[in-house]
Amino acid sequence: MLGLVLAAIPAAWFGVLAPPANPVTHYTDLAWEDAVNPAGVAYNVYKALGSCATASDFQRVASDIASGPAGLAYRDYAVTAGQTACYYVTSVYGSESAASDKVEATTPLR
Repeated sequence: MLGLVLAAIPAAWFGVLAPPANPVTHYTDLAWEDAVNPAGVAYNVYKALGSCATASDFQRVASDIASGPAGLAYRDYAVTAGQTACYYVTSVYGSESAASDKVEATTPLR
């Protein structure tokens, strides 16, 4: 059992520092818990476009993520309005684990 619990939170950020031509920056926040693995474990995040029911072309989008002040988390800025993506996480402690459960997120249109 992996012990990874993954959640995705799609969001749109309306930033005062964003350039006028791009007033909205979209992102998806991923957060997970790991009650099984010891301290010192790193994590990889994988992503495929489309729904989890049909997604198959997963690419690693982040590697060697360690626990930080906000816990185990990753923010994906490589999303666009209305885009659906499927994510999973693996732990790395000597070797890479099997995949966590997959989670799907669709960014807002605005």
